[in-house]
Amino acid sequence: MKAVGITDNNMMGSFIFLNKINNFNKKNKKKKIKAIIGCEFFIKDKKNNLFSYILIAKNKKGYYNLIKISSYSFIKTNNLNYINKKIIKKYKKGLIFLTGSIKSKISYNIINNNFKKAVKFLLYWKKIFKDDIYIEIFKNGFKHEEKVNKYLLKFSKKYKIYFINQNNTFYIKKKDYKLYNILLCIKNKIKIKEFIKINKKENILGLPNKSFYFKNYLKIKKKFKNLKQGFINLKKIYKKIEFYNIKKKKLLPNFKIPKKFNKKIKYKKNKSYLYLKYITYKGAKKKYLIINKKIKKRINKELKIIRKKKFEDYFLIVNSIIIQAKKNNIYVGPGRGSVAGSIVAYCINITDVDPIKHNLIFERFLNIERVKMPDIDIDLDDKYKKKIIFFLIKKYNYYKISNIITYNKMGAKLAIKDISRVLDLSLKKANILSNNIINKFTLKEILDNNISFFYKKLSNINYNKVLKLKLIYNNKNLLESKILKKAKLLEGILRNTGIHACGIIISNKNIINNVPVMLNKKNNMLLTQYDTLAIEKIGLLKIDLLSLKTLTIIKDTLKKIKNNKKKKKKKFSIYDKKTFKLFKQGHTIGIFQYDSLNISKYLKELKPNNFNDLISINALYRPGPIKYLPSFILRKKKKQKILYDLPVMKKFLKETYGITIFQEQVILIARKLSGISKFEADSLREAIGKKNIFKLNKLKKKFFKNSIKNGYSKKILKKIWKDWESFVSYAFNKSHATCYTYISFKTAFLKTHYKLEYMSSLLSNNINNYKNIKIFIKESKRLGIKILKPDINKSEKTFIIEKNKYIRFGLGAIKGIGNASINLIIKSRKKKKFLSILDFITRIDLSIINKKHIEILILSGSLDTFKIKRYKYFLKENYKYNKINFLLKKVSEYKKKKKKTIYRYKKFF
Repeated sequence: MKAVGITDNNMMGSFIFLNKINNFNKKNKKKKIKAIIGCEFFIKDKKNNLFSYILIAKNKKGYYNLIKISSYSFIKTNNLNYINKKIIKKYKKGLIFLTGSIKSKISYNIINNNFKKAVKFLLYWKKIFKDDIYIEIFKNGFKHEEKVNKYLLKFSKKYKIYFINQNNTFYIKKKDYKLYNILLCIKNKIKIKEFIKINKKENILGLPNKSFYFKNYLKIKKKFKNLKQGFINLKKIYKKIEFYNIKKKKLLPNFKIPKKFNKKIKYKKNKSYLYLKYITYKGAKKKYLIINKKIKKRINKELKIIRKKKFEDYFLIVNSIIIQAKKNNIYVGPGRGSVAGSIVAYCINITDVDPIKHNLIFERFLNIERVKMPDIDIDLDDKYKKKIIFFLIKKYNYYKISNIITYNKMGAKLAIKDISRVLDLSLKKANILSNNIINKFTLKEILDNNISFFYKKLSNINYNKVLKLKLIYNNKNLLESKILKKAKLLEGILRNTGIHACGIIISNKNIINNVPVMLNKKNNMLLTQYDTLAIEKIGLLKIDLLSLKTLTIIKDTLKKIKNNKKKKKKKFSIYDKKTFKLFKQGHTIGIFQYDSLNISKYLKELKPNNFNDLISINALYRPGPIKYLPSFILRKKKKQKILYDLPVMKKFLKETYGITIFQEQVILIARKLSGISKFEADSLREAIGKKNIFKLNKLKKKFFKNSIKNGYSKKILKKIWKDWESFVSYAFNKSHATCYTYISFKTAFLKTHYKLEYMSSLLSNNINNYKNIKIFIKESKRLGIKILKPDINKSEKTFIIEKNKYIRFGLGAIKGIGNASINLIIKSRKKKKFLSILDFITRIDLSIINKKHIEILILSGSLDTFKIKRYKYFLKENYKYNKINFLLKKVSEYKKKKKKTIYRYKKFF
């Protein structure tokens, strides 16, 4: 096979397809395959009928033109995916036009005997594409196909347009047609029985036969035995198509340097770098006061790498986002991920954690040999992320900013439920079947492996689940067995698309020049058709803007502290003794990352007295490393001996009592023992963690060879390596752990010194989480804070502080009230407080606040201010109505002006 093509009605899979073919060609230089990238487009006629055509890229120019056409087909039609002729004419360079299948306009006119229109349309495209237009001949078994082919061959001869033999492919193997039909049923939400009935009448949903699979040359040749010229013409297309690769480029946007600085360096090159250096040293003076040799050396080393990698604009862009956020009073996190290892990031306020003080390394984030673009993720106040996105669009242009698509794969459980619905298995039985799925293995592994394979690998419960599944699967007479068989084949295929929760693309030019896009209907932003992996390979800048509720809680607390002029303000410090007392006592409910009962138990045992202890327990308290936590506590208390495999390791493991906790420790130890570069050490850490055998074998060999050469025992090295293999996949990034422990300490500091402000903010920001509300109210009471019941005249939507010693319950935390009702209550009482139940019912809009809402307010205690006992509202006034219903009826009549004596019910209670 000399070429393979893909022609979806979008460009989503095109980059991955092209990349895979190019990777294949690198390994098989003698048997190279050409990648044919095409796209199916739709053109709408005056009657709103859609007709399809295929455009194929001859070269790189054609590929990028396909991207543009595809993008506009989605953008201009609000994702309805059809295009006008003008766009195709504009971007025709490097493209081949194929006339399309039975669904084309030419075929449609032939079927309806409008031959003149068919010819007119064909010649229109011939005039545009000249020798790059080909008539497609199909033998798929569709109705009217023979008639269409007959006239198409006539047109080919008469107007000297080459025809080509074609075969539509929708699945790989012939037997896959059943799976294809099931997928169509899942998509259209119908059962297979309905699908068969519909298709017997007319092929609206499915295909007319089973022949739409990937056929080999001999089968195609047999099918088109009377049309040999079609194969010769296919070779003409093959010759026109070039081998090309989409190489990675750095598509970072250029940062606009401030005018004042620009004037100073008017005639100099590398302006972005010079500006980055200037603001770094300016920031360093503020942070360190005195810039010693160690600091200067670290700054210069980092700046040198940043310059060589051409990432200065990246740092400046992130810096500008953070400046903009702070200008708009948006609270920004202290940093996230490995970027906290950068002193440059610290000096320009991208991070708030000093990498020198906490012994964080830059190479975990960026080194000269690193190929991938490093990630600088930003945590933002939960409520204001949209403001930052708006700022980016305004600064860089709408067509340079984009959301990122995600591809969601079909898991085993979902596949079983979907197929069960299609094959008409009851929901109860489908749930029983899916509940026996265990996440540790794929469905294929469960069904294909012998039961003995799982004996020692699973608990008794999970082993029994696997046994049940295998028994069902082996009973071929059961419908459940058929479902499992099909689910095994469908597991892992793409089911639908989503939108990356936090990823934003910022491009140097119009994104459509490099990446196909569509529209994100939720916010009307552009949305890439490529996922994150493809985006990174292309070289576009991805920034993750993450919403973190804890930052909103901190911000709200600080605002309340600022508004309380009577309270003394205390400066935040990570050495605060009272805050450490809170951790030692395990009173960590409501503390970021430390609020589970289990971790508080470990904190009571550990009794942390320094910030490093908190960083370590934060990293250890997660699946995998948690098994080392008891040992860590015993070593801290000097109840277990601290041992080092080699004396030289003490320098790196002293702060964690001889236990390897962080990825950075692995990097530094590997480098110290073997002398490999920091890049190689980081690659070694990554290869062990991700079990990349190819990379691992290469680096392992070098590590052992160099370490033995440096005088270290092979036996001890084997022991170290074994420890790494069992732990590195769980090892935590110290830079990230430090940043998040910093946030945790801040929440603990606020809870310690400003408990009233912190707990009210905590409650307000969990207003819809009734489980958390209960926990935090209980914790507030433990802290000696009285929670006042809700009051129709005093409560706000959120929890508020009253008299500088109480917290008033928020109306938003009352289940069943709703925002519209709360807003109306607050708006109505602004003019005047509610004086009585009658006054309240008379003044509110009863179409918004109904009987149910009033009953909820009564039962919650919100109307206790009227000094009426709650039960009295529900006493029957007569045989028809209780008192509240009776009152509502009279108020309703009064509002409709049927009666004018409403106020005679003033003393009704």
